[in-house]
Amino acid sequence: MARNHHWTDTIDLGDIAHQISTLRREMTGLTRSATKQGVHVAHDLGDELWHQGEVVARKIGRTATKAGRAVKDDPLPTVVALAGFALFLRLVLGHKRR
Repeated sequence: MARNHHWTDTIDLGDIAHQISTLRREMTGLTRSATKQGVHVAHDLGDELWHQGEVVARKIGRTATKAGRAVKDDPLPTVVALAGFALFLRLVLGHKRR
């Protein structure tokens, strides 16, 4: 009686194990490369944010200096603005008394 051959009879488990091992090594290499790339991108992003923070801080400092000079030269508009803001806060946040 002839035996029917099934496609699974031709599978070489050693070959499959070798292929899986090779894939595992390749995935490890890809993971390391992706991690290194991510670290470089994060470092570059951090440097750019630091630089942008310095630029913004410089601009805020200049604006504060100009505002300080303006207040020193003529404090009345600042006093009026602060009084108006205080009144606004009192109206918005003030408690209703009955």
